[in-house]
Amino acid sequence: MCSLMLATMFDGASPMMLTSLNLVPTTSAVSCVPAGRSLVGTVTLSAGRVLSNDIAGRGKPSLNIYIGIATVITNIVLNWIWIPRFGIAGAAWASTVSYTVAFLGALIFYCRLSENKWYKLVLPQRGDISIYARSAKRLLDLILAMSLRKKDELPGCERRER
Repeated sequence: MCSLMLATMFDGASPMMLTSLNLVPTTSAVSCVPAGRSLVGTVTLSAGRVLSNDIAGRGKPSLNIYIGIATVITNIVLNWIWIPRFGIAGAAWASTVSYTVAFLGALIFYCRLSENKWYKLVLPQRGDISIYARSAKRLLDLILAMSLRKKDELPGCERRER
């Protein structure tokens, strides 16, 4: 998560922009830049939603209201400041910062409720590496198997007799 956030925040070119330049006319490629800046916010928003659902599951859904209020206020203030100056890119950055505020708020409340350390949630741990390696191997095996089979032989693609 950290490497994706850093790569997108500090590099103006996103993976979406790099792959899309050959697929769309050059005038549309300009819209990929704000989308790339929103990528970090999408990652933090997703992680924040997982933590918020856990908080609600622990019987404290009202804490999510405070997170939501802080997120909305952050978004409104930053949009008011950045849209006139930076246009659509300012709106993208405002959303990214707002989603990051939501993630950080959920992270703080979650860590206090669960008594977990924040770095154990955000940073990969030693045991995670083996899980990532097994998952990557399974994914590569699946891709290889799919590339070697015909469409009719893939699971879920059986022909139905009428």
